[in-house]
Amino acid sequence: MKPATWSLADLEIIGYADDRDQTMLPAIVPPVFRSISNPDVVLVPPFAVRFDVVARATELSFAEAESLPDRREVTLFFGAPLVAQPDHELWLRRNGEVVYQPALEARRELDHLCKLATQRARIALAAGDMASAEAAASKAILSNDRSVAAFAIKAAIRRKLGKPAGERLMAELAGDLLDLAAFHCLVNHYRSSVPALSAPPVEPLLGRRSPMKDMATFLPHQ
Repeated sequence: MKPATWSLADLEIIGYADDRDQTMLPAIVPPVFRSISNPDVVLVPPFAVRFDVVARATELSFAEAESLPDRREVTLFFGAPLVAQPDHELWLRRNGEVVYQPALEARRELDHLCKLATQRARIALAAGDMASAEAAASKAILSNDRSVAAFAIKAAIRRKLGKPAGERLMAELAGDLLDLAAFHCLVNHYRSSVPALSAPPVEPLLGRRSPMKDMATFLPHQ
């Protein structure tokens, strides 16, 4: 009978169960474990890591695990594996660098990245640069998917662009973080920071304008 749990002391990390390009980073990723005492045993998600053990993992042979990258289900490391440790987080920086560090340090660094991205999103929104604001807000959410401000900025962008369905989606995604009324107040705040479109310049009146001026520039009615 296969064991229900595996000790982290007997595991190393040989990759992660995800396949992401740079537009989907940074991101926390689930590790792919390999047994040190029995190298043919590989553990993939879903699983639960509790203190110093891994429970309820899917067990594969190493040959099976090697075929998963072709199906874009896992990414295996080319270099040396990482030693599995309790209370650690595996994540990828924006440049694809793999980071394995204590969970508290990882959360602190990701929260910092989220704050920087949210600040850039606010500045871009106030400048009327919707594309840059959208990109920065998306990066903030990738860094911390509990960033209410980033969801509200994305909702404000959709309201500005006349996309009510997109705005409602952002409200739903933030529903577990903030009640709907408070979320709408935050969206109103960010929407009010978006500059209005500039009015076209008015041609000064320098005298009586001839009613025939510029008539040649209009096509005749068909």
